[in-house]
Amino acid sequence: MTTRENILKHSLHDFAFEGYGGASMAKIAEKSGITKSTIYSHFSSKEDIYLAVLDQFIHYSAQLWKDEKKRLETLHTESALRETLFNVYKNAQQNRALTIFWHKSMISPPAKIQAEVMEKISLPVQNMKDFLTHVFTKGIKNGDIPAEHNVPYLVNIFFGLVQCITLGHIFDEHTDPEKMIEDMFSYFWKGIGK
Repeated sequence: MTTRENILKHSLHDFAFEGYGGASMAKIAEKSGITKSTIYSHFSSKEDIYLAVLDQFIHYSAQLWKDEKKRLETLHTESALRETLFNVYKNAQQNRALTIFWHKSMISPPAKIQAEVMEKISLPVQNMKDFLTHVFTKGIKNGDIPAEHNVPYLVNIFFGLVQCITLGHIFDEHTDPEKMIEDMFSYFWKGIGK
């Protein structure tokens, strides 16, 4: 791992679990096992580090949805959507800090860089919505979903399910997530499937 990658790894953890205000260059340096001056040789400010962590998420998200599209291309729409929800949950579970960072960035971006963060956040949201648009459009074309359904409407509803699942993973440790996901999906599919 390079010094820059090490800094970003520990910064992600601090931003996710301590918030932007709770993270500091000194804490990040200490956790990274380097000096503050070493951080400044890679990043000009805490805001610069935050944006670099966000850029990592954006790259990760773009690749995730590209891979999902390839992986699910041959599946029936119902199976593709069900697997998408379970894969989103699995990714949130495996990348807890990244999931928390993402939600905090959407809900409460740092004031100094709020406009830039909000602009950047639109990219992964659009990647996911483009993926879902592809799946729903293909489902209608293949006859898996009745043609009278509005694709943007379906995309927004499904996006809401994804948000619910990732937030639920963060805050609810008592509900059986697989049962919850299956129940949510079954009810969703019952409303749109043939």
